[in-house]
Amino acid sequence: MTRKQTALYNYLLLGFFAACLSIFAPHSATAQHNAPPKMLSDYVAQKNGKLHFLGNKYGLDGWAVDIDGGRSYAYSTPEGGVVFGLLMSSPEEVVTQEQAETLRNKLADQALTREAQQNLLEKLNLTDSNSTGNTAAPQAAAPVKAAPAPKQAAPQQPDKAAPSTKKSGKSETFYSIVEQAHWFSAGNANAPYIYIFMNPTCEHCIDYWNDLKPHVDSGAIQLRILPFGSSADNKSASAALLSVSDPIKAWNSYVGGDKSVLSNDKITDKAAYDKVAANTDIWIKWKLRTTPFSVYRSPSDSKIKILIGKPDNTLLLLSDFIR
Repeated sequence: MTRKQTALYNYLLLGFFAACLSIFAPHSATAQHNAPPKMLSDYVAQKNGKLHFLGNKYGLDGWAVDIDGGRSYAYSTPEGGVVFGLLMSSPEEVVTQEQAETLRNKLADQALTREAQQNLLEKLNLTDSNSTGNTAAPQAAAPVKAAPAPKQAAPQQPDKAAPSTKKSGKSETFYSIVEQAHWFSAGNANAPYIYIFMNPTCEHCIDYWNDLKPHVDSGAIQLRILPFGSSADNKSASAALLSVSDPIKAWNSYVGGDKSVLSNDKITDKAAYDKVAANTDIWIKWKLRTTPFSVYRSPSDSKIKILIGKPDNTLLLLSDFIR
């Protein structure tokens, strides 16, 4: 059998398989599952490999399977069945190729090794007395008290703050640059705040937002979100966030699954792409490289602190703000 015949055979087989699922599977089969079937996860674990979720198409959850430096692709059914191969919507359209490209863009925006994290802390001077690196979670959290009722802050432009009178140093320089970057706020305007670099398509960023949202809604903290990105999807969604009149409403809808709220036609600010580029430039020049990335001045001791990635326990972060 020639390669062309093999590809056509795989296309017909997977196309028939997907069609059967769309007819006979329950409605929930089209939902994103995100958890791989045990059979697949056990197989990858035995090979010391890694799984990446590709998304759901035709009722199938897609997975990139990385083992021994190579990558293959698998699709799982809602019932737990697994098939390896490429998913095609026509003999010329390879769905897997599109999914793989999206995954590569996400990983490029998120990738940061432990060694690079340590180098970042050293470059930002976060071992000096005026700042602290928060790469590992503390062992215990301080008691968290109830927060006052919130006063939602209106969408706002970056503060053009006066030069800082605090201690000089790389950490202060970096913090001052972030303060004057392009962000939108969420939460009580009078609450202590955290600056967060986020890619709109970053799954960890969305999880981080969902973890913090109850505390934003309660008025305990304010988030100042700096949207940025190098991929086309992140650029356009970030530009839309910096254009719309109510970025929090749009962001919540986007996180909830309505991607149209941050489509290209929502970019009404002609300078929005320049603002996104400026945020991305900060990201590149300071070699931050992982998302989400948080920086804040601790209300308790005025030290600048950073948090690389999404913390496992957000209460440990909140203990620095809520007393």
